[in-house]
Amino acid sequence: MFISFQEAPITRSNMYHVRADFEQEARILTSLADPNLVGVLGVCFQSSAPLRMICEYSNAGDLYHFLQGHEVATSRSPPARKTLR
Repeated sequence: MFISFQEAPITRSNMYHVRADFEQEARILTSLADPNLVGVLGVCFQSSAPLRMICEYSNAGDLYHFLQGHEVATSRSPPARKTLR
């Protein structure tokens, strides 16, 4: 099994803000269970170590790059244009 990890860049000036955001993201991602999403395998919150989240590796890359390379397919027709008189 391949893994990837995300590390939060912490400095003295952003320590509390980054830690709170990272913890919230970890809580949300660990609560999701979907076969289309990578799973979170572990999270490190130790104060003596960088904040890290260990995830399953995805061959498709991250969501942003995946969406940039794919066109959205919709079944709805585009909205009709109204002419103002």
